[in-house]
This record gives sequence, structure tokens and C-alpha cells, in this order.
Amino acid sequence: MLKQRIITATLLATLVVLAVFELPSMYFSLVIALITLLGANEWLNLTNVTSPLRRGFFFAALIGAMLFIHSWTYLLEAAAHLLDYLAEKYKFQMDDIRNQSGLLEWLALPAVLFWILTMMVIRNSPQGALSLELSVCKQGFIGWFVLLMSWMFLSRLRTFFGEEMTLYFLALIWVADIAAFFVGKKWGTVKLSPEISPGKTVQGMYGALG
Repeated sequence: MLKQRIITATLLATLVVLAVFELPSMYFSLVIALITLLGANEWLNLTNVTSPLRRGFFFAALIGAMLFIHSWTYLLEAAAHLLDYLAEKYKFQMDDIRNQSGLLEWLALPAVLFWILTMMVIRNSPQGALSLELSVCKQGFIGWFVLLMSWMFLSRLRTFFGEEMTLYFLALIWVADIAAFFVGKKWGTVKLSPEISPGKTVQGMYGALG
């Protein structure tokens, strides 16, 4: 089992590294988008969404948001040209709208706050988290938001900060996951949250943080 995991992880890591360094930003973003859509399908299955209409709406909302974010810079550029024309025609001054290109990065803040809150709830009240009943719409929104933010972060990280920073970020996740697994396997005695994930231990968590 462990050997199979190592082989699979090695193959996947190799493919990811090749994608990070060899693919242009647009194609890298497309690959991440396809993986995100696979995750969306899993989320819909997990939340028992079987209606073709609801599934189609979810995918349409996710793809539409991706296209909007991907086109954000181009939309600002088009809006800037229009405003420049209007400003010249009607003789008024305004700030360059191109300076607002970084607004999307603020979307990372609610995503981070969401995960912090989620971890606090799971850690402090695992039974409450398990018994929490959310409507299909709320479950759909959570899945949509988490998947969209994950795609946006990786895509923009690769586009604006380059291959090395992207690989560094991914390597942090891989190393933390590997450390948590082996530390937990060897020294794990105190369960982190057995109701949620029986295999996770406090020692494994410290291994990941270390």
C-alpha cells in the first residue's frame, strides 16, 4: 500500500513539475481548471446532487466565474480605453482603472477566514460539524467558492509570480502532507478529530507544521 502510494505520488509530482515549468501560463491555468472541474464533479457526488439541471448550473457558474477572473485584466483594459475616450470627450479626470487589477487578490481573505473558521469548528466541536445540516444551495456555494478560490490562487500565482514560486508553494503542501503521514504513523497516539478523520493525529499535525 505504501509502495503504491509512493509510486503514484512520484508520478503525479513529476507531471505537476513539468506542467509548472513547461506549460505557458494560459495552458497551465487551463490544466488547473480541468482538475478543478473534476473536483467539482466529486463535490456534487459527495453532496448527492443528482439533478442534471442543478449539476449543469453548478458547472456553468464555476466555469463562468473562471472565465471572468481569467479575463479580468482584459476587461479592465477595455474599460480603461472606454473611460479614456469619455474623459477626453467630456473633459473630466479620473484615476486609471487599470490600477484596480489587484482587487481580485482580496478574494483570498474570505477564503482564508473560511478555512480558519472551519478548522476551529471541526477541532472544537467535531460532532457539531458532523451534525450540521446545510441546504443544497449552501453546500453548492461552499463547494463553488472553495474550488474557484483554489483555481484562482494557483493560476494567478503562476502568472504573476512565476514557476519557482508556484513550485515552492506546492512543495510546502507536499512536504507538510508527507511529514504528517510519517510522523503520525510512527509517533501518532492522540487522535486529532476521530469523528471527522480517524487516521489523523495531533503528532502528525505537529509534523506537518514542523
